[in-house]
Amino acid sequence: MSHWAMAVYGLVGGLLVSLLTFFRVVQTKRCWPWEVPGGTKLSIYIAAEMARTLIGAGVAWAVSMAGPFSAFGAVIAGAGAPAILDKWQNSAKDSELTEVGSLIRSIPAQESGAESQAVGIGSSVVGDGGVL
Repeated sequence: MSHWAMAVYGLVGGLLVSLLTFFRVVQTKRCWPWEVPGGTKLSIYIAAEMARTLIGAGVAWAVSMAGPFSAFGAVIAGAGAPAILDKWQNSAKDSELTEVGSLIRSIPAQESGAESQAVGIGSSVVGDGGVL
């Protein structure tokens, strides 16, 4: 099957998750998702659901590029695309932190008697609004 067909199957998977979310909101809140108090406007809701289905198509297409893939696998990849990308992003962050830790450990130790200087990532670097 072509990669484009797999993208369409992934789109279907993303759409199925969107429909399930829609169903759950209507069933529990007894109103449209965009009418839930404190919820989003209709235009934002539609944009978010379109993004979810397109992400599903993209993930299924990318996975199908790696090798043989079934239509059912593409639907599952499309449905699970947000979770797949979250895991991927978290693992990338973990590896970046490991690389930063290795870099900090590679800095030579200060000689005794030298003034104490902070080396590494401090709170002002991480984003607490402090000055660098």
